[in-house]
Amino acid sequence: MTQTRFEEVFLGYAANTIPNRVIAKVLHSVMEEIDAPEWTKEEFKFAEEMQSHFEPEIIRRAAEQLEEIGAKLGQTKICDTILPYSDRIVVGSGSTDVGDVSWVVPTSQCTTTCSVLGIPGHSWAEASCSGMSIGHKGMLYAAKILGVAGYRFLTDASLRDKARAEWEHQLKGRKYESLIPSEVDVPPLPFE
Repeated sequence: MTQTRFEEVFLGYAANTIPNRVIAKVLHSVMEEIDAPEWTKEEFKFAEEMQSHFEPEIIRRAAEQLEEIGAKLGQTKICDTILPYSDRIVVGSGSTDVGDVSWVVPTSQCTTTCSVLGIPGHSWAEASCSGMSIGHKGMLYAAKILGVAGYRFLTDASLRDKARAEWEHQLKGRKYESLIPSEVDVPPLPFE
């Protein structure tokens, strides 16, 4: 044969996310109650500059995807609308340890605008948006949503019970077990 050799290096693992609709509905209702960020002329100008570095087709497709799930965007460069609640579960294509958490406790997520419509995630342009007022406003909005929703769950046992009941129903008796073998020391990522 080829005399090929390899060394297995285990870098990590992420479980599928089990979203919880009870929590999602509370997050969405709080999102609608709290004033969303308002964008300035300077932020819209910045957004236009960021979008100019990417193909218009990418921006157009991103807008279409949001409009398919209820956004009313018009010509905006920054999403300034709250999408209607939907029981349709949309799980992103990236990996996240939130999936592992969702097997241990009821879990949900909310998404706020911290960047410009259509620019690729993890790009220099997204980092630029996240580090300026667009990102800061979106993160503060998310923090308020999570804080109010968390307070509601802390003070309303029936909400906690409903979220837990849905989570237990989704698990169907399955238990979380990390696929990282206990004898494996996961090495730090090689940033050499």
